[in-house]
Amino acid sequence: MDAAGSPSSRRRPPDRRVPDLTRTVAALDTWQRWANGDTITVETLRDTVQILTGPAGTDRGEHHRALGKATGTWAGNAGIDLDIADRPPPTPEHTGPELGL
Repeated sequence: MDAAGSPSSRRRPPDRRVPDLTRTVAALDTWQRWANGDTITVETLRDTVQILTGPAGTDRGEHHRALGKATGTWAGNAGIDLDIADRPPPTPEHTGPELGL
């Protein structure tokens, strides 16, 4: 909140945050499935790590970044090259109902 009692001007309007939040929720869901033993492709793991670590200026929390970095480190130690550098952000597949927001 700013001095006038309105939300900080640093935050994006909610309608502009929906795609970013949708990607984050999908990445967390994918990570949970992978952590529970589901088989996912290297490309899906790469996209998940890239979304969780997020570029500067995104609304990723430090917990999401830490989860993405730890997963990337695990992949590297397992000999899996995620090759994230210089890749454009992934576009998530829509997997849930359309809410019309």
